[in-house]
Amino acid sequence: MRGFVGKLDFGEIDPYNISKELWLEQPFGWIDGNIMQVCVPGSLVNGASIPKMLWPLLDSPLSERNRVWSTPHDCGYSGTSIYLNLSHPSIMHTTYIHILNNYTWFPEAQVPRPHRLWHDKQMFAAMGVMLEGLAKRVACFSGVRIGGSSNWRKRV
Repeated sequence: MRGFVGKLDFGEIDPYNISKELWLEQPFGWIDGNIMQVCVPGSLVNGASIPKMLWPLLDSPLSERNRVWSTPHDCGYSGTSIYLNLSHPSIMHTTYIHILNNYTWFPEAQVPRPHRLWHDKQMFAAMGVMLEGLAKRVACFSGVRIGGSSNWRKRV
């Protein structure tokens, strides 16, 4: 299964000043197979994981539609995510939303932060879940592969 879990909540957002920084107010998750990436509350989302040279082509990663798929990518690059193995016995019979809302209850199910390529591939998949066109997905994936390494290195 691939998909998002939880509500993407940044609190009150000024639609006229969206180019700055957003702070996640509640956990938001991305699931791919047996791994749930939990973007923890307080995570900074500013689109920095997507090279700015791509923004004119893609629209801002912080636009309402794009922030759904860019949030897990930003949180992954910034190191503000927790990763859980959904096949771990402590959580395998629990609902996704329960796991998301209580992610700190399962330290034994945590796995190390995946590498940069994993995050870029997940962004590509998340864009597909959001029904983004293939050209936009390829452009964004190529851009983060070429230009994202400096942002990854800043935060590792």
